[in-house]
Amino acid sequence: MSNKKPTIICITGPDGSGKSTLISNLINEVSNTMEVTIWDALNNKEGTLFSTKKDIDDYLCLLSPNARLLFLAHALQYAIDKALTSDVEIVFINAYYYKYFSSEKVLGADQKLIDALISNFPIPDKTIFLSVSPQISTARKKYLSRYECGCRAATLEHFIDFQKKVNLTFETYIQPEWFILDAKNSPEVLKDKTLKIIAQ
Repeated sequence: MSNKKPTIICITGPDGSGKSTLISNLINEVSNTMEVTIWDALNNKEGTLFSTKKDIDDYLCLLSPNARLLFLAHALQYAIDKALTSDVEIVFINAYYYKYFSSEKVLGADQKLIDALISNFPIPDKTIFLSVSPQISTARKKYLSRYECGCRAATLEHFIDFQKKVNLTFETYIQPEWFILDAKNSPEVLKDKTLKIIAQ
């Protein structure tokens, strides 16, 4: 196993911005890479309590904001720890804490707890933000979870209302060194733009 840590590329943005599609296209294009998602810990078949995404969604919406924040942070930390000890050259982190902690802030999580958890996560080498409005992202979503709708009924109205609030919180994480791409571009254009960013 190599002692060199992989390069961390974060692909983040709101729900429905095309993060997973972009990462899939990048992995098909760039060798020796892997995707990291917050759900890796729940997909490892090592005795987790969840068998479907709906099970996860239902559980998340049962928790209080701070309890849910800790649960999500645990899942994300597990996935990152596994990735950083792998032999890949590039790790693509899907969404990262930016998206989940933005949601939890809107849902009422304590800011001091959020800040304490953030201090434990590595800073990506490069972060790419896919910018999109909730109205556009709804057209791309085949399935709406209750969590994406603020733990209310999974309706378009609730999704748009919650995502508007999340986007305002999300903006507080954006740094000058981030690369912001318009998610309305085609998957091919987004892939080409991202490959150029990675090569810089």
